[in-house]
Amino acid sequence: MRYYLLFILVFSFINLSAQSVTYDSILPPVKKNLSKEELRTAIDGYLQMTKSETYRQFKKNLKDISLSLIRLNENEFNEYNNVPKADRDKVEKWLSKNIKKTKFNSVKQAADLICGTFKLMVKMRQENKKLYQLMRRATRQQIGDIIAPERRTVYDIMDDSLEN
Repeated sequence: MRYYLLFILVFSFINLSAQSVTYDSILPPVKKNLSKEELRTAIDGYLQMTKSETYRQFKKNLKDISLSLIRLNENEFNEYNNVPKADRDKVEKWLSKNIKKTKFNSVKQAADLICGTFKLMVKMRQENKKLYQLMRRATRQQIGDIIAPERRTVYDIMDDSLEN
C-alpha cells in the first residue's frame, strides 16, 4: 500500500507540473521516438538527475508525504490529489479539514512539506530541462529504458517488507 501511495503522489506532482507548464495553452504534438544517441543522452541525464541533492530531497519528501497520508481512504486521497500544490492557501484549507486523518503533527508542518516538495519538483524540472524535453518525445518503451536504473524490482520491495 505504501508504494501505491508513493506512486500516486509522484504522478500527482508530475501531472500538476504538466498543467502548470501548459497553463494557458496546449503543447503541440511531437513525434514520439528518440534516436539511439538521444536515448543514451536521456539515460545519462536521468542518472545524473538522480544523483542531485534536489532529486534526493524530492524523493525523500514524497516518501514522507506518502507515509503521512496512508490513513486516507480512496476518496480522500483523490480529493488531496485535486488540490493545487502550488497554492499554499488551498493546501492549508484541505489540511485543516483533514489533518486528523493524516499522520502530520500540524497544518503548518504538512503545508511546508507539501508545498516545499512542489517547489523542489519545479526546481528539478528547471535543472533538467533537456532531459524532460527528451522524455516528452520518448516512447513508453524508451521511458522505461530511461528510468530503468532507478526502478525497483519486486525483490527489492520484498526485502524492504522483511525489514519492518
